Amino acid sequence: MKLSKIVAGCVIGVFAYVLMMADVFSYILQALAYQGVFVVAWVGVALAHILSRTYQDRFNGHVELDNAYIPAFNPCGLVAWCGAALTGIVIMNIPSITGFSAPATFLCAYVVYELGLRVAKDEWYVASLK
Repeated sequence: MKLSKIVAGCVIGVFAYVLMMADVFSYILQALAYQGVFVVAWVGVALAHILSRTYQDRFNGHVELDNAYIPAFNPCGLVAWCGAALTGIVIMNIPSITGFSAPATFLCAYVVYELGLRVAKDEWYVASLK
């Protein structure tokens, strides 16, 4: 069965209207807000890792790219990412400061990772060559 463009447009319009009246989009926006907190936290950790003088000085500017020598996970990065995401979620649920959840998440991730690099072990970044 082939519908004309006008009929298809009307059907899609009615469907979209029903979704709006059911308030489905508010749930989608809420889910995207939570996802955004996790992404912003990840970006904060990634930028701290890339821009960190501590990391560059420790490994003389060398970044290991061979998967055989890269550990499966970085405890410092996981702590910074999860802590910043939790901070962002908490701030996102405080009505008076909701708008600051993304910047606070980014700053928390960046600062925690940068501080964590100062106490991190080399094995967290490059696996043993043995």
